[in-house]
Amino acid sequence: TLTMFILFLALFIGDVTVLCTSTNSADVMVSSVLVVVLVFFTCDMFLQCIARKDYNNSFFFYMDLLGTFSLVTEIMWISEAIGLDELEEGTLLRASRTSRVGARAARMTKLVRLLRVLRMTRIMKLLRLFLNNKKENAEKETKDATSLIAVRLSESISKQVAALTMIAILFTPLLSFSSEESVAGAYANLFSDYVGEDCTTTIEPLAESMNDYMADSYQQPVSLIVGTCEITFDKTEPSRDKDKRTFKADDVELLVDVSTQNDEIAGLNIGLNLFVVFLLTFFSLLQNSTCHRLLVTPLEHMFVRLQGIASDLFKAVDVPVEATEDGAGTEEIGTMENIVDKLARLVMNVTSNEGSHKVDAILNDDSLSQEAKNYVLDITHKLDHVSAITSIAKPIQSGDVKLRTEIQDSSEFFPEKVDTELLESWNFDVLTLTNEQIFSYILKMFDMLGLISDDLVEARVLRNLLDLLVLNYKENPYHNFKHITDVTHTVYRMISVCFATTPVTELERLAMMTAALAHDLQHPGKCTSHAPLGVITQYRQNNSYLIYTKDPLATTYNDLSVLENLHVAALFSIFSEHPEANLLRNLDEQSWWEVRRMVVGMILHTDMTKHFEMVSKLDVVLELRGDGDSEVDKNYFSSSDDRQLLVNLLLHASDISNPCKPWPICQKWTECVIQEFFEQGDMEKSRNMTISVNMDRETTNRPLSQVNFIEIIVAPLWGNTARLLPPTNELLENLLYNRKQWGKIKKRTEAFFKKYGPIVWGESRDSDSEA
Repeated sequence: TLTMFILFLALFIGDVTVLCTSTNSADVMVSSVLVVVLVFFTCDMFLQCIARKDYNNSFFFYMDLLGTFSLVTEIMWISEAIGLDELEEGTLLRASRTSRVGARAARMTKLVRLLRVLRMTRIMKLLRLFLNNKKENAEKETKDATSLIAVRLSESISKQVAALTMIAILFTPLLSFSSEESVAGAYANLFSDYVGEDCTTTIEPLAESMNDYMADSYQQPVSLIVGTCEITFDKTEPSRDKDKRTFKADDVELLVDVSTQNDEIAGLNIGLNLFVVFLLTFFSLLQNSTCHRLLVTPLEHMFVRLQGIASDLFKAVDVPVEATEDGAGTEEIGTMENIVDKLARLVMNVTSNEGSHKVDAILNDDSLSQEAKNYVLDITHKLDHVSAITSIAKPIQSGDVKLRTEIQDSSEFFPEKVDTELLESWNFDVLTLTNEQIFSYILKMFDMLGLISDDLVEARVLRNLLDLLVLNYKENPYHNFKHITDVTHTVYRMISVCFATTPVTELERLAMMTAALAHDLQHPGKCTSHAPLGVITQYRQNNSYLIYTKDPLATTYNDLSVLENLHVAALFSIFSEHPEANLLRNLDEQSWWEVRRMVVGMILHTDMTKHFEMVSKLDVVLELRGDGDSEVDKNYFSSSDDRQLLVNLLLHASDISNPCKPWPICQKWTECVIQEFFEQGDMEKSRNMTISVNMDRETTNRPLSQVNFIEIIVAPLWGNTARLLPPTNELLENLLYNRKQWGKIKKRTEAFFKKYGPIVWGESRDSDSEA
């Protein structure tokens, strides 16, 4: 406070005194005060030099030195001793004024230093608050770290602004012209008193005296008219009107040459303009240099390091480095942010266990109902199924299902005609077809994919396999032969539309179609129901049921993807026991093992416990490679693991694709799975077991369960699938439309429940109840 008060005294006491009083005693008082200020500032500088190592030879040191010792120009006794008060005009006068102004300007830099002190005081207060509030430790440390560069940059800018102001104040007066118009005007007024006097004896001597006086000034006399007396001087009249100036008083006209004045003004203007340009250029360069040193250079080091990490990572997965860039012209900081975000997402997806971060995000979403969260816990094996079983009179024994061996002997394997237009659309409704029609459509799918030939898959062998599949798929409401036909058609369509230009290999096409036909083979249905399309899928609940009841089937497969392992084993058992139905019998040894590896991987990945892991892997693929083009080429998925991920995706996405089909077809499949769910719920209720999620026909909100299933399961996977395979966008559009439809039905259903109570699905209501 004292320093601030003394500083303001030094800046304003002289001018305030001039405005308030005009006595000599006031000047003595001002000089006395300035002597005290000079001593105070000198002591302040001395103490600063002792206490602060960064003060010596710093910017503030030299500014304080200039401001302190320039006080002598304003102390009366010293200025009189060196003759500053006797200067009247010209360059010395301007220099004197400049030194006085500079003295005060230099003192202004103390304000910058005081502001720094005030800022440090505020920081200390914040630090005390920080120490008293430990909950904000992490946030405060982050702010301190991120603000360090800003503090240094702010201090540097403050110094540079102060220096710019100082230089402008010091040098601008030197480049301004001091007007002397009063000399010529005074002479014109003087000669007006001599109008009518003798020209030779009176006026001419006076005119010569004026000429001698003004000869070295900026205004040199050219001619003088006093009444009738006309006098011409040695100075030639300028040819340019701007260099002539006439002063008039009564009958007097004094013409003067101001060319020298104009030349000096022009030169000073040029100098001032150049000075301003220099200041702007110099301080712009200085500012850029400061920003580069304090901000850009550290960021460049970070940017190069991040680019190196990203480059190494992308090379490790055979992705071009250009994949990290958003395009030409992208700002480096923006690119760096993108790289950081990309790496963060990659780390999250790569380090999480089987997509656990996505599961955690769902479980922590307050907008989701507990029912929906229970479903996620259910399919990820995190629900306590042991405690949920209140009583089990007799565990369900699966055992080994005996394969049926009847094979139809017919000379025409596929007699039914095929609607090619229907086959090549998403309006394919297998629920309206007979088995014979289905056989013909499946044959056509294999044929369109180039798989039917004497060297690969024979038509007779395919027919034999289909006959066996019909016998080995149970008559379940949902998990039946028509369901696998619908999935097989979806796989076929995805292969056709996504890989038309760059097709997958022949073995991959064979493996995908084979896995689609067998992915639910020997599924027991309502006892362990898998419902990938709608409501809440109970597939994982059934595996859990088999595991926690110590079913022999779970023992056989070591509690891992029990039903999926059953499906794979059943398929290859058919191939082994019935060579006449073995689709792979024409393959050589190496091709057989390759197809088996893909088929096993695809079917095992229909296990819903692997769903979130697959979504997470697709996130990684999209982060590394970006969205897909119009088709996917072999370079997109080049490694064996990537190709396996691709075929796994096609089958799993097809398996849960019913909500992506046109609305009428979606509704039909929903009714099928609801029926299967409720049958299992009835079975669980009869055994005094806790009824599984969404299988209680008395409490299940069917539209809500559809909304939950679409939003939690289907949309994340199909959103990534559509980004990766853009030709499937039509299915994503269907999914969005169907979600809206279920949302509307949900609102109407909840309104109905509120008015009439819950609906017991599958049972008749009283005759006086509204449907």
